[in-house]
Amino acid sequence: MKVIIFDFDDTLYNGNVWGDWDNYINSFLDKYFETRMEKQKFLDKFISNSGYLDERCICRGLIQENGTSKPMIDYLIQNPYDYHGDNVKFISNNFLEELSKKYNLYIVSNTPNNTIKIAFKKYGIDSNVFKDILFNALDTLNASKKDKYKKIMQLENVKAGDVVVVGDSFSSDIEPAIQLGMKYLHVKSINDIYNYNF
Repeated sequence: MKVIIFDFDDTLYNGNVWGDWDNYINSFLDKYFETRMEKQKFLDKFISNSGYLDERCICRGLIQENGTSKPMIDYLIQNPYDYHGDNVKFISNNFLEELSKKYNLYIVSNTPNNTIKIAFKKYGIDSNVFKDILFNALDTLNASKKDKYKKIMQLENVKAGDVVVVGDSFSSDIEPAIQLGMKYLHVKSINDIYNYNF
């Protein structure tokens, strides 16, 4: 193995960082829609009754209604979300530094690079241990990570068997790795990463 590709959200940290998420998304929606009625009509149509403002559902709705989710993606990039919350634990910087001495580390995430770097700084992670942080969602938050995985293989001039993908979402992180023949670690907590024999 030569390369490790990590997801970010719910992979490199544990804990609830989403306490202010609804306010963050509402800020976008309030700017995007001209009236409260338009906003509510959109929410009623595309957001489930769970009360959670799922950015993927919003992107799907924007694509269906207007042909693009670019305004939402642009908002995520231009307005980094502030990760904070009780009992948030990030992976150890020392652990990542040790891994980076043996393997080339990457992040492929639907979270914009600047948001990840701000969170890393806040929680004491040196983003330089990663060769690159690739934002997977330039057009839609539902894009497969497979193309980014292929890009990393090309950059590193390695075969699929030389790469392990680490992520919490089977459909988003692991399935594209399986399709390419990569090794993978499906995690429920950062302890799974510590306990894996890289």
